Amino acid sequence: MPSGTKLEIAQQKKLLIDALLQAERIEVYPASLAQQRLWFLDQLQGPTSAYNVHVGWWLKGPLNQNALHAGLQAMVNRHEGLRTAFRLEHGKLLQVVARSYTVDLPVTDLTHLPEPWGEAYQLATQEVETPFDLSTAPLFRARIFRVTPEDHVLLCTMHHIITDSWSTPRSTTAVRT
Repeated sequence: MPSGTKLEIAQQKKLLIDALLQAERIEVYPASLAQQRLWFLDQLQGPTSAYNVHVGWWLKGPLNQNALHAGLQAMVNRHEGLRTAFRLEHGKLLQVVARSYTVDLPVTDLTHLPEPWGEAYQLATQEVETPFDLSTAPLFRARIFRVTPEDHVLLCTMHHIITDSWSTPRSTTAVRT
């Protein structure tokens, strides 16, 4: 075959795409039917918090923030869904999984306020109602609200496209730290 044939060009494109994927440190998988439905609804409705799933834990006692952050990072390192975004390519929806992601765990200190629990509730509500951009990972957020020196709330919010009710802990009781 002469140089520059369609087969050779297709092979070069595949090599280029493979090289780009390696350079970006991502992996690509087809989206499930359930993920396709949620993505379609997101495209149809626009950004919405209707599919945000959240869980909060009341952490009682002194908080080792570094240990909590390390544990959260280990969870994100282990579970691809927490590093996943979605993109449409050639009419097919794909899961784009980053091989690594550094977890952001902001702390909001409310200890100086006269009603810190009410403010924590308001801020948590705002966090849960903030929509995700399905094309940008992560589709997972975590935040700590320091209510007293011994009381913290850990809030984790995810888009339903990467989680389900079976994967979400049911208990939101106080946890001794």
